[in-house]
Amino acid sequence: MDLSGAFSKLVEQYGLPGVVIAILLVVCRSLWIAYKAEVDKGAANGVKIALAMERNTQAIESLKEVIRNRS
Repeated sequence: MDLSGAFSKLVEQYGLPGVVIAILLVVCRSLWIAYKAEVDKGAANGVKIALAMERNTQAIESLKEVIRNRS
């Protein structure tokens, strides 16, 4: 069965509004999955940045202590 035949069979069975709603649901689900993947990736990047900032803060504090000890 070709695509147009399958589409007309779906329209016969569910009506055009039903098919349109099903297509919109699939599109919305795909967009939601893509959005969640980007959010998760952004959260992972945020954790990496926070850890790097903490290491930098510790390094600065260590340098301050070394400078104080030399004075």
